[in-house]
Amino acid sequence: MIIKCKFLFYLILLLFSAKASSQQMPLKTILIAIEKQHQVKFNYIDNAIANYNILPPRKKLKLTEKITYLEKQTALVFEFINGTYITISVKNETSNDANLQEIQPIDLVEVAIDNYITSGISKKNDGSYTIQVKKIDLLPGLTETDILQTMQQIPGIFSSDETISNINIRGGTHDQNLFLWDGIRMFQTGHFFGLISAFNPNLNDKVLISKNGTSAFYGESVSGLVSLSSDLYAEEKYDSGFSTNLISTEFHSKIKWSPKSRFQYSARRSLTDVFQSPTYNNYYDRIFQNTAVGSGENQPQNYTTEETFYFYDFSAQYEQKIGEKHQLKASFLVINNLLSLQQNTNENSTSASRNSELRQQQLGGSLEWQTIWNSKNSTKLQAYGSNYSLNALNESIVSNQILKQKNEALDTGLRLENEHQLNDNFSFRNGYQYNEIGIRNNDEINIPVLSRRIKEVLRTHALILETQWNSTHKRAGFTAGIRTNYIE
Repeated sequence: MIIKCKFLFYLILLLFSAKASSQQMPLKTILIAIEKQHQVKFNYIDNAIANYNILPPRKKLKLTEKITYLEKQTALVFEFINGTYITISVKNETSNDANLQEIQPIDLVEVAIDNYITSGISKKNDGSYTIQVKKIDLLPGLTETDILQTMQQIPGIFSSDETISNINIRGGTHDQNLFLWDGIRMFQTGHFFGLISAFNPNLNDKVLISKNGTSAFYGESVSGLVSLSSDLYAEEKYDSGFSTNLISTEFHSKIKWSPKSRFQYSARRSLTDVFQSPTYNNYYDRIFQNTAVGSGENQPQNYTTEETFYFYDFSAQYEQKIGEKHQLKASFLVINNLLSLQQNTNENSTSASRNSELRQQQLGGSLEWQTIWNSKNSTKLQAYGSNYSLNALNESIVSNQILKQKNEALDTGLRLENEHQLNDNFSFRNGYQYNEIGIRNNDEINIPVLSRRIKEVLRTHALILETQWNSTHKRAGFTAGIRTNYIE
């Protein structure tokens, strides 16, 4: 009989305890019920109220009485804003409430920003920017991807004359920038006098932009560095594409001849000499306004002009892997612009006609040999050449003066680079560079008779040493380099 009484007593005690514990509710549930009853809104952080389980206040209580009750049961502060919104925050002092659990500190994980401004643009730890051309989204106002236009979205990079290819970095001029395409120096970066980029986005996979702190391996860059490179890796055996717009038409192709050899090329030609679209007319007015080519207010009424303009560019790359350690890569590029102008006049029953012409051409080629000796040592050897020429003929219909100009720049060189990975934190690079730059300027005028020829050659030998340190967690880094030049 005594055993049955004890069992009945414990059973009643267990039921009473279960009933009492079932009345406690999460604070978040209580707040939702108060919001519905009193038409208010609570603003809070979930982690601040997640650990509270308390008895809900009676429904007959006023809103202010319920808030007072909640403040006593928790270590929270309730503050009314405009009578409708109530903010909840944690008290500064430590609460002795039994329901408050200790909040453990949280270690935040470092966040790396892969997309800077838009997708495809990322900022590296050394302050340089990398553009993954295939990942770039179209910018507002553009119908296709443009590398140079995308660059101008980066702070400190702009175009002072509001063109595409005339780039100013940190306030410098365009000729103070070093433009490289697969290691080839580019003197001409645009078509149609800077309104159209000369680089095909379908073949250029990566763009490195350095506004300051440029590596010692890059000379001739007072203002900034823009290096474009192509990756010949292709999953498909054959991949090609064709596109056209109101200015030009373009074709590109990637061919995987074997697991170790790849070839790609691209060709583009303008349609401006075939038909003149509204886009071309807008470009035409933008460039030639108030000039002898255009039809501005300063143009005499009895003069007419007929112009023919076209451009084309072609690039090709070949890559061959030799064994497991060696790789050979060859690149070639040609860019051409031609403007032909015919001026006609008919005055006093006398007609006259003069022809003028302006041609720009850029030729470039490189041959690169790379050897990966092991996981920590590699060597790269590259020979390159770049030629830029500008030929101009101007026949004045007013003064009968004929001016012939020819400007040419030839850049050839050799680069040797060794890279050594000393450990997980330190890397060391050293190299040698030989560079020869020659310029030639010819001017001829018939009235008055003048002929001038200028030719200059500059040869430079450079030794480079550079070391780089990165912390274990990649949160800090340091790069130091020295470049010694000997000029002949």
